[in-house]
Amino acid sequence: MAVQKMSDMIVPIAAISIRVVAKSPPAVSPHFVVRKQELDRMMKHLARSTDTKQKVFAITGMGGSGKTQLVSYFLQEMNGNKELFSHVVFVDARSEASLKTDLQLWAQSLGAGHEADDWNNGLEILATDLNDGSWVLIFDNADDPSLKLKKYFPRCSSGTIVFTSRNWEVGNLANTDHLELEKMSQGDALATLEKAAHRRLMEPSQELESAKTLMDELGCLPLALVHAGTYCHRQSSIIDGQDHLFTFTQYLNLFRKKRAALMNKKGVTTQEDYEHGVYTALDLSYQAINGSSKQFLHIISQFHYSEIPLAMFLEAAKAGFQDPRVFLPRPAEHRNVINQLTTLLCPDGEADEFQLRELIGDLRSFSLVSPSEGSLFLRLHPLVQAWIRDMRPAEPQDYQTMAKQIIISCCLSTNIRIYRYLLPHIEDIIGKDEGVDLHVNDQMALELVYRELGRYDDAETLIEFASNSMREQSDKETEDTLYIEGRLAAIYMHQDLWYQAEELQLSVLERRRIVLSADHPDIIDAASNLAVVYINQERWNEAEPLQLEVLENRQKRLGPLHSRSIDAMTNLAVAYKGQGRLEEAVALEKEAVEMHKQIGTIDMPNGIQAQQNLATMYAKQGKWDEAEKLQMAVLEKQRALLGASHPTSINTAFFLADMYRNEGKWEDAEGIMEIAVTQSIEVMGKLDPRTQFYISILIDVYEELGKLEKAREMEELIVKLE
Repeated sequence: MAVQKMSDMIVPIAAISIRVVAKSPPAVSPHFVVRKQELDRMMKHLARSTDTKQKVFAITGMGGSGKTQLVSYFLQEMNGNKELFSHVVFVDARSEASLKTDLQLWAQSLGAGHEADDWNNGLEILATDLNDGSWVLIFDNADDPSLKLKKYFPRCSSGTIVFTSRNWEVGNLANTDHLELEKMSQGDALATLEKAAHRRLMEPSQELESAKTLMDELGCLPLALVHAGTYCHRQSSIIDGQDHLFTFTQYLNLFRKKRAALMNKKGVTTQEDYEHGVYTALDLSYQAINGSSKQFLHIISQFHYSEIPLAMFLEAAKAGFQDPRVFLPRPAEHRNVINQLTTLLCPDGEADEFQLRELIGDLRSFSLVSPSEGSLFLRLHPLVQAWIRDMRPAEPQDYQTMAKQIIISCCLSTNIRIYRYLLPHIEDIIGKDEGVDLHVNDQMALELVYRELGRYDDAETLIEFASNSMREQSDKETEDTLYIEGRLAAIYMHQDLWYQAEELQLSVLERRRIVLSADHPDIIDAASNLAVVYINQERWNEAEPLQLEVLENRQKRLGPLHSRSIDAMTNLAVAYKGQGRLEEAVALEKEAVEMHKQIGTIDMPNGIQAQQNLATMYAKQGKWDEAEKLQMAVLEKQRALLGASHPTSINTAFFLADMYRNEGKWEDAEGIMEIAVTQSIEVMGKLDPRTQFYISILIDVYEELGKLEKAREMEELIVKLE
C-alpha cells in the first residue's frame, strides 16, 4: 500500500484547533522587595473592601519605580482567591493598538465560540458581570496622555480596574485610591540592594555606610538599586574557595566616575521590568514631553534637586531676567540666554504663571517632577537630575547659565523670603568656590543674598572678588566702584567691625562728594550709613545732625512716605533715645511704624526693625506689657521672613529674653536664651562675639535660677582672652 504524502492530505479547517493565549502579568522578580504600606493600600481597597461598585485603582510613578511588579505581587498573593478574581485581564496600554490587541487575545482565549471575538467583544464579556464581576482588568504602562482610557472601561457597575502609569494625571480616573510610588524607604531600599547583590551587610560597617550613601545617590529607585546590586554580584568571584566581593564602596566610586555608562547599561536579570537600563526607562518619558517642557527640565536640573521655589521663576520673569545692577557689560552672547528664558517663561512678554504651571504639569504627567509644600516648590528625583545632566541633547544650550541667570535676576526681589531658599541652588550651580569665576554682576547680586542670610564672611569674599574685577578693568574711580566699597562697609557693620566700617564709610562719603553731585542719592546713603556707624558706637551727638540732614534730603527728594525717608526717621529716633530724649524718640518711632503700615512695608525688614526699636523704647520707659507684646510679634515676623536660625532672628530672640530678664521672668528668659545660644553656636560659631555675649547672659540666667551646674557647663564655652 502506497503511503500518502503529507502534502497530498487535505485537512478540514474546522478540524484545526489553535489555542489562543492571553497576555499574562510578568512574573515577580527574584529581587522584588514588597513595600508593605503600598501593598496594604491595594489590599484595603481591592481585596478587603466590601463595596460592590466597580473599583478603579491607579498606581503612578516614574519609570523604574516598580509599579508593574507591585501589581504582579498583589495578583500572586490573590492567586488562591478565585472568588475575588476569577479572571485576570492584563493589557499593555502603551498604545491604543497594543491595548486592543491584548483585549482581543483575552476574549479569544476563552475558547469555543470566541474564536472571532475582537477587543470590543472582550469589553462586552466583562460588562455582562462575568462571574458576578469577579474580574480584574489591568491597564499596564498607560502613559500616553492622548489615550482616552475611560472608553475602554467595561460598561457595568462591578469588577476591578487597575492602572499603572508614569502619567500622574491617570490618578484622576481612580474612584478608590491613587497610589503614587515615590522612592522606597531606607529599609526596603537596603533589602532590595542586598537581595540583588546576594549578600547581607553587617552593622556597623564601612560597606553599610557606602550602601546608604549609594541608596541616597540612586534616590532609592528600585530599578537602579537592582542594577547596582546585580552588577556587584556579577563582578564578584570565588577564587580558591574564597569570596572576592565587588563591594558597594567600589560601586559607589565607579558610579561617581562612570555614572552615565552604568545607568545606560542593560540589566542582567531575566525579568522584563529590570532588563532595561535605568536611563532607558527615563528616556521613554523624555520622548513623550514637548519641546518647551524638555528645555525647562534641562534648566531645573541645574538646581539642587529638592525644594526648587516656584516664586524664583516668577520673580526672575518680573525682572525680565536682567541683572539687578550692571557694573560691567556682559559678553554679547549673554543676550541669547535672556532671550531664551523670555521665550520660555514670558511668551507674551511678561511673567506668566499659567505658562510655568503648564510646563510643570507636562513634566509631572510623566512623574519627572513632583510638587511639595502645597505646590510652592518642585522636587526632582536625584536620578532624574543626574540623567538630564548626563544627557547630550540634540540642540545643546548653556542651561547652567540660564539657571544661574534666573537666580541672579531675582536677587533684588522685594520678596526676600525667597532668599533663604536660594542658597542650596546657588551652591549647586556655582560650586563651593564662592564666585571666583563669576561675572562681577553675578558676584554683587549674590552678595546681597549672602548678606540677607547672615553669611557675612561669604558676602565679604564676593565683594572682594567684585572689587578686584573692577580694578582689573580700570583704575578710574567711578560711581560703581564707590558703591562696591559702600557695600563692603555695610558688611563690616553687620560683623560689628565698627572701626573698619567708620574708616571706610568716611572715605566713601568724601570721595562720593568729589565724584557725584551734591544731592546725589548715593551721597545721602553714605551719610546715612556713617550715621548708623556712629549710633552703634553710641556717638549720639555726631549721629544726630548727620541723620537730620539725611532725613531732610530724603523727604525733599522722595517724599515723607517713602520707605527710605521712614528709615531715616527710625535712625533719628534711635539717636534721640541715646541722648536721653526718650519721649521724642518714642513719638518719632511710633510715627515711623504708622507710616510703614500706610505704605504696606510693616512686615518687611525695615518695618520690622522700626517695631523692634519701638519695643526697646517701651522697655526703656518701663512699659513692659507693650514692649513684650510688640517684641513677640517682631520675633514671629523675623522668623517667618528670614527663618529662625538667621542671625537677625537670633538677636531678636535675645532682645525678648532680655526683656523677660529685666522683668524677673527668669524661666521665660531661660527657655528663649537656650535656643538662641544653641542656634548662635551652630550658625555663627562659638567664637563669634555675639555668641559669646549670649552665652554670658545665659550664665547669668542660670545663676539667678540656682542652676549652677548648667552655669558651669556654659562657662566652659566662654573664650578667655590672654
